[in-house]
Amino acid sequence: MTTTLSDVMAEFSEEDRKDIRKRSRAHIKAVEDARKLDEIRRAVKMSQGAIASAMGIGQNAVSQLEKRRDVQLSTLSRYVESMGFHLELAIVSRSGERVSLKNFKPWQDATVPIAKAARAVKAPAGSSRLKLG
Repeated sequence: MTTTLSDVMAEFSEEDRKDIRKRSRAHIKAVEDARKLDEIRRAVKMSQGAIASAMGIGQNAVSQLEKRRDVQLSTLSRYVESMGFHLELAIVSRSGERVSLKNFKPWQDATVPIAKAARAVKAPAGSSRLKLG
């Protein structure tokens, strides 16, 4: 039998459930307000070592990654997945309308090796990278 979040939450008192919801909102707000990768990691209360272990890299590599201003989407995707999230891109019009690109995930395209794709298509400088901060 599968245990749902509702089942688990039902075991807590109403006061505890309110506290859990309040803390969850605070964590979500901290992630939303983050401007750098280390701020996201701290908001979810994870160490560089835990991120490194989940990504299969060394802690020093996570430290260097968090200091970069220009991160590849594939690396960013692995980083956020190590925290239990997934990367999703969106575009925003000048009027502020947001369009989520839920199916646009070039970092997951396993049909063409990335090095081969890079040689085949000369993309504009910085087009496959996300500028941070």
